[in-house]
Amino acid sequence: MSAKSIPSEVKSYWHILLTAMIGTGCGLLSITFYTQGLFFQPVTEAFGWTRAEFFTSYTILMLLGVITGPLVGRLVARFGVRRVGLLGLFGHSLGYLLLAVNPGSLALWYLSYAALSILAAGSLPITWTALVSQYFKARLGLAIGITMSGTGVAAALAPLYVRFGLDTFGWRWTYASLGLMAWVLATLAVLAFIRRSGPTQTPTQQAPENQEGLSPRQAYRSYRFWFVNAAVFLISLAVGGLVPNFAPLLAEKGIAASDVGTIVSLLGIAIIAGRLSAGYFMDRVWAPLVSAIYFSGTVVGIACMLMPAPLSMGTAGFAAVMAGLALGAELDIIAYITRRYFGSRHYSEIFGSVYVFFAVGVGVAASAWGFLLDWTENYAPILWASIALIVFANVLILMLGRYPRPGHAGSEAPP
Repeated sequence: MSAKSIPSEVKSYWHILLTAMIGTGCGLLSITFYTQGLFFQPVTEAFGWTRAEFFTSYTILMLLGVITGPLVGRLVARFGVRRVGLLGLFGHSLGYLLLAVNPGSLALWYLSYAALSILAAGSLPITWTALVSQYFKARLGLAIGITMSGTGVAAALAPLYVRFGLDTFGWRWTYASLGLMAWVLATLAVLAFIRRSGPTQTPTQQAPENQEGLSPRQAYRSYRFWFVNAAVFLISLAVGGLVPNFAPLLAEKGIAASDVGTIVSLLGIAIIAGRLSAGYFMDRVWAPLVSAIYFSGTVVGIACMLMPAPLSMGTAGFAAVMAGLALGAELDIIAYITRRYFGSRHYSEIFGSVYVFFAVGVGVAASAWGFLLDWTENYAPILWASIALIVFANVLILMLGRYPRPGHAGSEAPP
């Protein structure tokens, strides 16, 4: 693709980018991931649950991704983004309504999260990155970054709304209204800008080489597939409990409750910056190197949170920015590496399989943080363990080697 076609690529498909970004920001992974910690205190105070009991619900939600991730990938390949995305967004709203009407039953709370994971699966980033991967080649990294910046927008805005809702109307109304608003906004975008619902969303003017790549079976036989999965699992295990526990961690470090929402929103702004900047650099620099640099930022952020309390607002804010930049780049890097090393022909199915390891890592981490904190009443051991896991994951990513040459799965191209 010529340099002249690069701006026209973005100009021609801006509506695809906007829809994918809104769909990602209003979907299951974004809204739940970045607001769960704020609901912890009012829900546990209302029902008398422990930290571990509350966050086990998030473990259930993510572990069901073992089933829903690959399934969504196959459904997108067969039925198209429009149908799968619309159903997932509607299911997301229904799931939040189930949480809002819980009478105080822990078993029902867990079942509601299981239902949310299944009903909202079509709103996962698997759906939206599959859409942009079929339209973009020259600036695929930037396109994925813009798409995934939807999670950063959600991380910046949703906590502010949730804080307002909790203080004004209570947690039940906040759950219900949050799900409803996300559904309406994203559904309008999908209906307005995605007109086709067939198995492929590929425009006629796109070059056929964009649809090259390995089959799922070929990918599963590749060492790169398992190195990517191992790294994804380790990083997800390391940081999966950080975001839902970030607000309680700030409180333990002496940050006033009135300032916690501000710092969490700063985390969201940094996530947006991480999304966009990682996409920009991956279009120009070898993606595993970009990955190692960004995830090293998470190590710096975690190290700041290991400092003794009370933390200053400046230190807490710096930690949020450093962690946010890396957290923002995480799914972008996973999606980009999946596309560059395994191709786009079966992208949604292969990414769905990679998502399994992300979901398991985050799910296990959410529960592990809860149990370990109830047991030790100390964040330090799990923060140190997270640093070690990130370092090991960086080593695995750097061992992926050069990108395969287009049309030659067995050969390599310069990074």
